[in-house]
Amino acid sequence: MYMTVWETEIATFLKELEQAQDEAMETLRRKQALLASSDTAGLKAIAPEERRVAERLGTCLKKRGELLKIAASEGLNADSIERLVEHFPKNSAVRQQVRRSIRRTRLIQYQSLTNWILTQRSILHLNQLIELIAFKGGSAPTYNRDKKRDTGNGGGNLVDRVA
Repeated sequence: MYMTVWETEIATFLKELEQAQDEAMETLRRKQALLASSDTAGLKAIAPEERRVAERLGTCLKKRGELLKIAASEGLNADSIERLVEHFPKNSAVRQQVRRSIRRTRLIQYQSLTNWILTQRSILHLNQLIELIAFKGGSAPTYNRDKKRDTGNGGGNLVDRVA
């Protein structure tokens, strides 16, 4: 009877978490498409949704902490939900929910990493374009004999009217 109450509490929490994770994955997938297509307007428009998803996941994290705190106060092994459900029967549906949640968490981490890499590549590309413009298509001199910037021929082909 006692574990049945815990199973119900954890199952309810995991259902909320699953919905938040699914929403996070969908948002991350859409963001990846926006990043890949360099859709700045779309990226700006998706920002409020990202904040809402982050807040929802934060709420789940807070709820998780509360559940673990209560379990610890009752003498249960409560360093994680995964450890807490070890007390449940092996064929428990809650154990399966926990495994699915862990897999979804990893997928979210991979998708977040992919988006971060896409963002970093975009920043690198923009930095290279700025350097091309700033240094007239050449590389930036590190040191100069006269300790002045090399002014070259006085013009940059990418920004001059003459080009």
